[in-house]
Amino acid sequence: MNWDDLKVLLALSREGSTRKAAAKLGVSNTTVMRRLESLEEQVGGRLFDRTPDGFRATSLADQLLPTAREVEEMLAEAERQVS
Repeated sequence: MNWDDLKVLLALSREGSTRKAAAKLGVSNTTVMRRLESLEEQVGGRLFDRTPDGFRATSLADQLLPTAREVEEMLAEAERQVS
């Protein structure tokens, strides 16, 4: 698991679609899906339910999201400190 994987997790949870998440991250839909599939394999379960309305976080994603947000906040703080 790395920061790029966690960014995909966060973007999908916020945006609700691979297209919007990809646009937010500046990558392709394919990249978002590959990272999601890789992360799901690493954690051993589905992180999002795919619905007609988009992606919805599963309970497994809900467990991982607070840590991902914490990492995001720590990296933002580190960037502020060195700017």
